[in-house]
Amino acid sequence: MRYYSNKRLVLTLLLLPWPVVLAVVIALDMSKQLNKPSGLSAFDPPSKTEETVKLIESLFSTNNIPTLAKAENVSNPFFVSQDKPKPAPPKEEEKPEQKPPPPPIVISYQGNLTTSMGENIAYVQVDEKLITVRLGDNVTKDYNVSEILTGNLVLTNQAGGKVEIPFNSNAEIQP
Repeated sequence: MRYYSNKRLVLTLLLLPWPVVLAVVIALDMSKQLNKPSGLSAFDPPSKTEETVKLIESLFSTNNIPTLAKAENVSNPFFVSQDKPKPAPPKEEEKPEQKPPPPPIVISYQGNLTTSMGENIAYVQVDEKLITVRLGDNVTKDYNVSEILTGNLVLTNQAGGKVEIPFNSNAEIQP
């Protein structure tokens, strides 16, 4: 904060004398005008001597300006040949990317349970996830449960293919 106040003080001291000096100059100029004879104006034109007239005429004369040489065999400055687009390279035939086949789904039959109403429920482990399924439920996207037996589990797909999975063993199915 101290720096700010010192800066303000310095600026004030620098700017304060100028209006006083300007007022003194104006007052002195006015006092000179008061002492002049009454027939003369304060804005008298300078005296016209022959030398000054020639000097002013030579400043505005067109004789001192050299003529421009006409250019020949010059290319148009507004035409640029470097910015033309390059021709596109021939396109190679793009081959569709072949996706690698998805990894097989590992299914393990863990056992079954019969409810009090007589409905069979099977415990199936699908890729590390244990699920319970009933007859007709989806085990994967394509395979449904068709039989639940004590010794094995039978899955069928929509094309009619059957997969038998023995108790407590793994089977791999391609999705």
